[in-house]
Amino acid sequence: MDAPANEPSWLLDDRFEVSGGPRSGGMGQVYRAVDLRTSSTVAVKFLAPSGLDEAGALVRRKPTAGDLRRFSRECAMHLRLGGQGVPAHIAHRTTGPSPYLVTEYVEGTDLHRFLRSNRPSFTASVSVLFQLVEVLARVHGCDVVHRDVKPMNILLGEKGEISLVDFGIALPLTPGVTRHTEGGRTPGSSGYKAPEIIRGERNPGPAADLYGAGCTFFQLVTGRLVFESDGGGYTLEKQHCEDTAPRLSDLLPEGVPPEIDDLVAHMLAKEPTLRPTAREAGDVLAPHLPRLGTLPPIPLLSPDPTLPFREGSQTASSGSLITPAARSSSSARPAVRRQPPGHVTRAELRETLSAASREVRQGEPGENVRHLATLLDKARRKWSDGDREVLTSMLICADSARIVGDVLTAGSHYRTVERLTDTVSPDSPLFSIALTARLGAAECRLAEDEEGGMVLAVWLEACKTLIAMGRSAPADLVDRCLETGADLAERGHAETVASWSRRLSAR
Repeated sequence: MDAPANEPSWLLDDRFEVSGGPRSGGMGQVYRAVDLRTSSTVAVKFLAPSGLDEAGALVRRKPTAGDLRRFSRECAMHLRLGGQGVPAHIAHRTTGPSPYLVTEYVEGTDLHRFLRSNRPSFTASVSVLFQLVEVLARVHGCDVVHRDVKPMNILLGEKGEISLVDFGIALPLTPGVTRHTEGGRTPGSSGYKAPEIIRGERNPGPAADLYGAGCTFFQLVTGRLVFESDGGGYTLEKQHCEDTAPRLSDLLPEGVPPEIDDLVAHMLAKEPTLRPTAREAGDVLAPHLPRLGTLPPIPLLSPDPTLPFREGSQTASSGSLITPAARSSSSARPAVRRQPPGHVTRAELRETLSAASREVRQGEPGENVRHLATLLDKARRKWSDGDREVLTSMLICADSARIVGDVLTAGSHYRTVERLTDTVSPDSPLFSIALTARLGAAECRLAEDEEGGMVLAVWLEACKTLIAMGRSAPADLVDRCLETGADLAERGHAETVASWSRRLSAR
């Protein structure tokens, strides 16, 4: 049954009685409704895509096939993730004239509206961010990236609990997954969108959500956006990609705990690899949460995000009761404290890099690779992104991720090295690193490019370069190029691959 927007009430499939106007726009309109079987209040989201007419006005348009596929994915996300910070799935229909999704109804308001009339205390802001990263940790643990973390998509319930909504552009972390984002547009919202998404990264990882969470917390604490540009969306996005985010400690005269100041700075880092995971962020925040039985912070808030902690009702993603006292007790896992920048020696990096390289060559990434990944952040800060051993460490981490099938992480690492070495000349000692990164990034694209056309162009260029180098060409790079060629041959380029592989082998 259609859901006529000009009627105050109607029945939906004889089960849900929908009433009132929509709560949100964009790709969908959300209505409050009643489940007639249980008499409970629910939320019904109708697929209602929008676009701009010739005059630039926002108008509703007929859903495209892409809209329907994206909406179907959103329904599947709620089926998989519903509960514990994500509204639970109740019903959905993706066919007919009015596709819809029914979820549990969160009584309360979104953070965007909340901030119009409230300036939460620092403790209340920490309570919001802690709950948010707990939800993100669970979402990321299910191999999903939300891609649009912002105040409007964060609901604050009547009892202070946080819910993350609108999984319309969420992306499963599955190699080769089809993307249903509108052509020509990058997903996300200006002011909260991670730099890698702005730059057109097709496979953003969980770190993109941590960037949006960092921008949200920054706004909660300071009352302003990270960057506030008068030059329009393009200038704002350029700032997020190029300008260093201001530190909380520079804006708040009352002071900020150093560990939280550092945490937010890490969350707003330009490079995804420099950001903490959701779990790491939660560990830093936990000691600063309100304790069980304490008085509410000033100013008084309604809803009050500190309430779940003061009453002891907040639960971790595992479902166990979590309170600041329990989180920081001697029997609990201690809160993560990042070592000061540069707390790594050259000898330690070299020893770990050598051991991790052996694991990767044997095809069995293990403890040394994991240790190398923990050193990489500190090494980049102590030395530079142009340091040979730092770049090699990034490649080893990328190779390790590719070996275990994590193409998204591998591709992200390869592209980072590729970007950092894009001006390296063939006579540079870093050239083999640059070419390895280029080949690695191309290999990861094979998961998306079924015919391998774009990858073939990169591969041919690599072949020409190695052939020109003659016998001085690194043997491991030649072998890697031949392996990539074999994959391309299976995708319909056998004749071209055979010709160039013979020339490469006979160089």
